[in-house]
Amino acid sequence: MDALQNSFIERQVRRANRNLLLVNLVFLAILLAVVGFNYRYALNFVRGPKDISAQDLLAVQNPEDRPQFFVKVNGEKLLATGFQHVEQKVDESTNKVESETVKYDYKALRIGSRLLLVKAPGAATATAYSGALQKDSESTDVIAQLEQSTPEIKGMFLPFVLDTVDYRDGGYWGLGIGIPVLLLVLWNVKKWLTRTADRSAHPIIKKLRSYGEPEQLSFEIENEIAQAPLSVGSALITRSWIFAPNYFGLKMARLGDAVWIYKKVTKHSYNFIPTGKTYSALLWSRSGESLEIAMKQNKVDEIIQTVAQSAPWVIAGFNNDIQALWNTNRAALFQAIDERKAKLSGAQSSSAHA
Repeated sequence: MDALQNSFIERQVRRANRNLLLVNLVFLAILLAVVGFNYRYALNFVRGPKDISAQDLLAVQNPEDRPQFFVKVNGEKLLATGFQHVEQKVDESTNKVESETVKYDYKALRIGSRLLLVKAPGAATATAYSGALQKDSESTDVIAQLEQSTPEIKGMFLPFVLDTVDYRDGGYWGLGIGIPVLLLVLWNVKKWLTRTADRSAHPIIKKLRSYGEPEQLSFEIENEIAQAPLSVGSALITRSWIFAPNYFGLKMARLGDAVWIYKKVTKHSYNFIPTGKTYSALLWSRSGESLEIAMKQNKVDEIIQTVAQSAPWVIAGFNNDIQALWNTNRAALFQAIDERKAKLSGAQSSSAHA
């Protein structure tokens, strides 16, 4: 692999490896930042609810001051309050309520001489609950309304609520998203380590090897690049090759194997409303593989024109008959390409002798 050092191919390998590492380090940093910003919640989620005595619970003024706010509470009696949290599905055009769902009830759990507001399922009758001690505007409003309607209980409610319904939902969502992302990051870092330690394991080198010995081909490519190749956008076209770098790799095709190139137009729409078009040059090779390069329309046209000039035997432009041959009788298509090559070679030989 010594011949690949500092060559175009080696620079592309290093660039792709660097980008692979950087992107995954960014994902890892985001994961760590999310955990860091939600450290208190994450710690409580992992530990799970812990027993809290009635004495300690009654002494709490603000749950935010407690490191452990996921708790197990044992009360003496559960009382209905008549308040429910109802979620409505509303027709936006008419503001008509189409359906209602009771998500949870507000219960009052007696703890000694005080009452603890509890978010619990409507059918709940137990006196022991696990949940998160929280302060929120809805529960504060419920307590205020209860005290207004029943003045004799004023001051009996603790100034927070025990959420037994969905206090862990955020953690489960975080695990559902974070674990796959973390596994993906670790898998990609492992790929980076492998490709850094062994250049032959890199997809760019593997692709180059499909055309021949990588060191020799790299040397030939370097010589062609030294002869002022044509750059079209990010694409690079030499006498024998076309290259199109992407963020994590390098697309390549040898022009000697090229058969057909045409412009691919993709129409985009949202809710059946056209939003625009994207363009790409699509190059098909004898191997059956395609090389697609997405660019602005004028750049795509330039790539097609340049390839057609560099490899004049290539069929340029889309044609339904060519598509049918490609799908059903490639041998005939390849034979036609070979005949065109032979004629061009003969014409060049005759010109040289003249």
